[in-house]
Amino acid sequence: MSRTLLLVFLAIGCGGKKEEAPKPAPEPVPERESAPSKLEVERQKAEAIAAQAVKDANEARAAVELLERDAQALTAKVNEAVDALTNAQNQADRDAASAKLGALRTAKAELETRIAEAKAKAARAERMKGVTISKECLENPLAKGCE
Repeated sequence: MSRTLLLVFLAIGCGGKKEEAPKPAPEPVPERESAPSKLEVERQKAEAIAAQAVKDANEARAAVELLERDAQALTAKVNEAVDALTNAQNQADRDAASAKLGALRTAKAELETRIAEAKAKAARAERMKGVTISKECLENPLAKGCE
């Protein structure tokens, strides 16, 4: 009897269970392309602003150089007008040379004002492009070559 009871328990214990079908492996989650983070977007904007600032600084520097060349040419014309005024033989020549000299001096003053404005614009653009500080200088500001 104990033997039959044992067999009954074994039969019920082993045969009474339904075998479960193996669970399918979870499908791999497809890697979605993540949108750029807020930090990345801000970095890209900052780089774009810096690139534009460099471009503006170069254009402003070129404008200043062009205006300075124009000023040198105008200075030469003023000097020629002064020479013409001193070499004038009669009053009519002196009046014409004086009028020309006055006009050239006015044009030179306007050009110098434009040069000052262009230099201020170039300096501002130069400041806007920022600076890059090396890692060594950040770690030790007193190191050689760090200002």
